[in-house]
Amino acid sequence: MFPCLMLACALSFALLDDPPAAALATPTAAEVLDRAIAAQHGEKIGNTIKDFEVKLRLKRNDEQAKVELDVLRRFKAPDRIWTEVHEAVTATTYVEGTDGKVSWHANAKDGVTVYDGPDFRTDVQRVEEDRRAMQLLMRFILLTNLKPTLTDLKRNDAEEAKALKEYGMRTYVVEGRGTLTDSEIGSATVRLWIDMDDHQLMGARLERDSAPGHPLHFCFSMHRPNRQGVAIPGRVELYERDAPKPSQELVIEGEDHDGETVNAMTFNGGIDDAIFLPPEQDEN
Repeated sequence: MFPCLMLACALSFALLDDPPAAALATPTAAEVLDRAIAAQHGEKIGNTIKDFEVKLRLKRNDEQAKVELDVLRRFKAPDRIWTEVHEAVTATTYVEGTDGKVSWHANAKDGVTVYDGPDFRTDVQRVEEDRRAMQLLMRFILLTNLKPTLTDLKRNDAEEAKALKEYGMRTYVVEGRGTLTDSEIGSATVRLWIDMDDHQLMGARLERDSAPGHPLHFCFSMHRPNRQGVAIPGRVELYERDAPKPSQELVIEGEDHDGETVNAMTFNGGIDDAIFLPPEQDEN
């Protein structure tokens, strides 16, 4: 269990004084994962994510500062990111992007800066971290992208019982071995928390072979559909190394669609490759 599930408990689950015996029994791990896949309605976008656009508020917590940003992000598989950022405190707007090879920054005052050389090591690292997070997020938002990478699926009865006893949470806990090469995670033990009632994915833990003792945790909450009918979490928290607070928190904005509030995230809209390249400088 990891810290964010305590919040998910408060938001999404009822306490049970006498849970039904069937809660911790069948179905199999594979059946649970299939139910979670069906609950996401990925068939509405062809069960694949080629690209996405999302409006969100991004919160970063590091040793130096806590930063909150209003973000419009476009991602195109496998590794291209374009991000427009507005900082409310400083009233500044900038764009940052990468075509998978070259990363860059642009704003009205300074023009275009290509992240090239040792002086930009921190900037490149931040872009790379964002890229890996988006690649992982795509697999969890659409579990059909994760399932083919998993082997040795099993239910973790001990974790299910712990969630129920300590937090009153009725969740299936499914785990297996995964190889996530596109996000540079490599081989890892993957554990998923899936709600027993609506089968939405509530949490994920990655224990990487290359970094034992330094797991990554994702917490998912505030599930609702986007305008395409795909059920996605409106809030995503990323925890690193069992930290008590998330290093990143993404809150997807809502938008109106036929009188209903939906998550402002759109898949497979066909994003032009050119936007991921550094903009041309105005020589005038």
